[in-house]
Amino acid sequence: MNSKNKLSFGERLLESAFTYTLISIIIGFIVGAVALVIAGYDPIESYGKLFGVIFRSTKNMSYSFIEYSVPYILTGLSVAFAFKTGVFNIGAEGQYVMGSVAAMLVGVFVQAPAYIHIPLCIITALVVGALWGGLVGFLKVRFGAHEVLCMIMFNWIAYYFSNFIVNLKSVNVGDGKTWSRLIQDTAKITTADWLPGLSPHAHFGIFIALFCVVLIYYIINRTTLGFKLKAVGFNRIRRHKCKRLRHGRAFNIRHARLPCGRAAGDGRNIQDKPVCRSGGLRFPGHNGRPYRRHQSVRRAAGSRVLRRNEVWRHAL
Repeated sequence: MNSKNKLSFGERLLESAFTYTLISIIIGFIVGAVALVIAGYDPIESYGKLFGVIFRSTKNMSYSFIEYSVPYILTGLSVAFAFKTGVFNIGAEGQYVMGSVAAMLVGVFVQAPAYIHIPLCIITALVVGALWGGLVGFLKVRFGAHEVLCMIMFNWIAYYFSNFIVNLKSVNVGDGKTWSRLIQDTAKITTADWLPGLSPHAHFGIFIALFCVVLIYYIINRTTLGFKLKAVGFNRIRRHKCKRLRHGRAFNIRHARLPCGRAAGDGRNIQDKPVCRSGGLRFPGHNGRPYRRHQSVRRAAGSRVLRRNEVWRHAL
C-alpha cells in the first residue's frame, strides 16, 4: 500500500497546496499590517474597513469578485502554467495589454451579431496574447536571448504600443481624453440587463476564467502534453548535463509560452523524450540510471509512482 494513503487527514492537509496557499495569504496580511503600523495607521481598523466595504452590498461584491478578479485570475494562470513547466513568464502584463488592445479594436470596428462578435473578440485576444508570449520564446530558442530581459522590454513595448493605438484619431474618444471609444453593444458580455443589482460593468468573464482554471489543471495533470512539459521542466539539474538540452528547453518554451500568452491575453520533433533501454526508462544525460532511481521524474509523473511501462506509454 502506498505510504501516502496511510497518512491521516491532518497530515495530508498540512502537505496540501491549499495549506501553503492559505499560509501565503496570512503572511501577506501580516506584512501589510506591519506596513500599516509603520505608516501610522491601525491595521485592524484598516482591514475592517476593507472587508466592510467589500461585503456591504452585492454591487460592491460584484466589483471585487467579478469585475476586478477576472484579469488577475487569467494572468495568474499564465504565470502558474509557466512555473509548472519550468518556464519563467514575467511577461503576463504585456500579453494582457496586447490581448486587451486587440479585443478592443475588434469590439470597436467589427460589425457583427453578438453570437459572432463576442467569440471573435475572445479568440482575437487569445491569438494576439499567444503570439506576443510566443515571440519571446522564439527569441530564446533561436538566438538564446534572456527571456526575463526580453519579457520586461516587451512589457514596456506593449504599454507604449497601447498608448499609440489609443491616441489614434479613429480609436480615441476625442476631446483630449486618454481612453478609447466604447466597444459596440454586440461585443459586450455584461450582466446589467439580467442582474440589475450588480455592478454596471459586471460580466460573464468570471465563468470563462473558472473554465480556464479547470482546463489548465486538466492539461497539466491529466494529459500526455502536461506530463511531457513537467518531465522536462522538473529535471533542470539533470538536464543541464544533457547534450540535447537546447531541444528539450525548446519544447517546453514553445509549448508553454503559447498557453501562457493565451491565458494572459484572454516545429521540431521532441528531442528530450525518455528512451527505453535495458529494461529501464532512461532520460538522455541521466547517466543511464533506471527510472526507479530518478526521484525528480517520479515527482514529474505525479504523486503516484507509475510502473515503467505505464510511464513510457504516457510519455509517447
